[in-house]
Parts: sequence; C-alpha cells; structure tokens
Amino acid sequence: MRRRALLLLLLLPVCCAWSQVAKGRTVRELAADLRQNPNDLKLIAKLGEEAGGEASVALADSFELASAKDAKQALASALVKRGSPEAKYWEYLAAFVRKAVESKVPYPEAYDEQGRRQRDKLSQEFLDWCKANRMDTQQQMGEIMNEIFFVQPKDFAIFVGLWDSRNIPLLRQALLSSNYMLVQHSAGVLARMGDRMAAPQIEAACKRLPADEARFVAYALFWFEDPALDAVAKQYIPDAALYEVRRTDARSAKKAHLERMKKGK
Repeated sequence: MRRRALLLLLLLPVCCAWSQVAKGRTVRELAADLRQNPNDLKLIAKLGEEAGGEASVALADSFELASAKDAKQALASALVKRGSPEAKYWEYLAAFVRKAVESKVPYPEAYDEQGRRQRDKLSQEFLDWCKANRMDTQQQMGEIMNEIFFVQPKDFAIFVGLWDSRNIPLLRQALLSSNYMLVQHSAGVLARMGDRMAAPQIEAACKRLPADEARFVAYALFWFEDPALDAVAKQYIPDAALYEVRRTDARSAKKAHLERMKKGK
C-alpha cells in the first residue's frame, strides 16, 4: 500500500506548498525573477497561477532556459494547462511516460501461484533480465527499482495531471505496461476521463496481472456504472463485502469528481 500512497501524494497539486511565495509582487517582477532563476519551482508555481499573456511568455522563455528536469516539467505542465498552442510542451511530458510504457524491464515484485505478493522477494523474471543485461549488481538493481517505483510514477503523475484528451492513447498503451503501478493508475485515470472504449482493455489488464494487482485495476470498472462491467470487476474482487465497499466508493468518488470538473477545479 505504501507505493500506492506515494503516487497519491505525487498527484496532489504541488502549488499547495507554495502559497507563501512572493505575495504582493507584480507579474512583471515575478517574470523577471523567473527568467533569472528558471529552475525555481516556487516561482514557477506562483507565476503559473497568474493570468495573462505576460506570465505565459515568461513561462515559455523559462522553459527554454531551465536545465533541471523537474523545473522543465513544471513549466511544461503550466503551459499546457494555460492552453498553449505549442505541442512541444505536451510532447516533453509525454516523452517520459512513453519511455516508461515502452520499457521491457519485468516488474520487480514476486507473486505466488495465487497471485499474492511475496514480501521482500524479487521476481525471477526481473533477476533474469538484470543478469541478461549485465545490470545485476546490488547498486544497479537498486537504480532500476528506483526508476520503476519512484521516477516513472512521478513522471506519470505530472502527465495525467494535465487532464488533456491527448493523453488517452498513451494511457491506453500504459495498460500493457510491465510496470503494474502504471497499469493501475492508467485504468483509474481513463475511467475518470470517461473513456468507455478503454473498458475492454482494462478488463484485459485484469486478466494478465497477478490477483493482488488485478483487484486494484478492476476498481476502475465501477466508474462506468455498467452492470456488465460491475460483474467483471466482481471476478477480481471476490469478497462480497469488499466488492460493495469498492463499488460504493467508486460511485461517490465519481460524483465528487464530476462536481469538481463542473466547477473547473
């Protein structure tokens, strides 16, 4: 559960930690500061909240000047959300997700024959891949797992936070990913975006994943409010009480989500 909680934290709006930045300063002053300090995440967040073309130009200029990945991601995200007509900002964010989705590295965690996660044990497929690719030292495997459990989910969180229709094809592709965390959250985001065409792919993902992972993917099916898809979800959430809790939670979450979308939040 810790890794799922981590991704939820990553999905929280980053601006909540930056509300004390540069109070009372003009957009022109903030823009000048950002051009001088294009990797400053706090300035990016503050200027991203400001309306108008001057802020947009400063954000675009700073994207070209920034050297840090997290700063460029924040700048690209702000520009996409502001409706920039330039595709390069969306493409910059999509490239990280595309790389993660296309990765062939097997998922590191091990599962028993019933699909239950085995604590503190690495899968044989992952170990074999590391050995075959001469990346089987403890340090190398640690770096690979950091990429799978932390870097890829963070890149993914920034990307899905755009709530952009251009995301849908790549999110559907992510349902085939070897990173089970991306599969789970792709299913959830596609369901929240109302992509009914993704339902068969979500069902297919449930079939190929271990039971402990499939039940989290199946949760997304409840968002479609379709009795046939509820029945599919029940196959992966066999406990009747848990099934009802998850279904009720999904319905409530969908209602709250739609209300937020109506308010433009």
